[in-house]
Amino acid sequence: MLISMRIYLVGSTLALGALLTGCVVVERNSEVGPVQTSTFSCDRGKAEMVRMEVKMSVGELNLRENTANATKLLDADFEYNLPFLKPTARYDDAGFRGYLSVTQSGEKSLRLGGDMKNKWDLRVQRDVPLDLSVNLGVGESQLNLGQLALRSVNVHIGVGECRMDLRGPEPKRDYTVEIHGGVGEAVVYLPKGVGVIADAKGGLGELQVEGNLRKDGNQYLNDLYGKSKVTVRLDIRGGVGSIRLIG
Repeated sequence: MLISMRIYLVGSTLALGALLTGCVVVERNSEVGPVQTSTFSCDRGKAEMVRMEVKMSVGELNLRENTANATKLLDADFEYNLPFLKPTARYDDAGFRGYLSVTQSGEKSLRLGGDMKNKWDLRVQRDVPLDLSVNLGVGESQLNLGQLALRSVNVHIGVGECRMDLRGPEPKRDYTVEIHGGVGEAVVYLPKGVGVIADAKGGLGELQVEGNLRKDGNQYLNDLYGKSKVTVRLDIRGGVGSIRLIG
C-alpha cells in the first residue's frame, strides 16, 4: 500500500539558506589537506542507562551496533581533511545515567565539494538502555538502530539524506522516535513484530507511507497496534524535503 501526500515547495530557497546559516558558512576557496584519522573508545562504567548526543555540522555519519567489541559502550573512527572538522567526544558515567557526546562545531567556513572528507563511524553497545539525540547539518547519515536497546530517539535533519533503520529483534520495551525533517530526503524503516503508531505531518515537502500501515486522521497504524505488548511511537514533522515511512 502506498499513501502519498504532496505539498508544493514554496519558499524552499529561503528555508535552505536558513538551515545552512545555522550549520556552516559555505565558501569556494577552502583548502583541504591530507586525510587525518582519530578514534575514541569508552566503557559504560556504572551507568544503568545512557543519553547519547551526536551533533554533526557537515559530512557522512554511520551509527550502528558495536558487533566487534560488545563490551565497549562506544567505539568510534573519524576521518577528515580539514583540521577543524575533528570532533570532540566525551563520556561521563558519574551517576545513574551516563552522558555520551560526539559533537562538532559549525562555526567555521568550508568548501562543500568532492574534495572535502568528514566521515564518522560510531558503534554503540547493544544492550545499554539508550536515549539518542542526533542533530544533522549538511550531508548523509545512516542510522541502523534496530539492534540497540532504545528508550527514545530524537533526530533533527538539516540538508541531505538520512536513512533510519529500526528493524531488528523485537524490542523489549516501548520507545519513542521524534523526527524533524529538513531539506532533502529521510527514509525510515519501521520495526516488525510490534505495534507502531506514527503521527506524521508534512511540511513543504512530500510524505510517503508504504507497507502495512493504515491511515487514521494524521496517524498511521500497523495491524499490531493495540495488540502487542510493545509499542513504538513516532512523531514526524516534515520540512522542505521528503519523508518516507516503510512499514
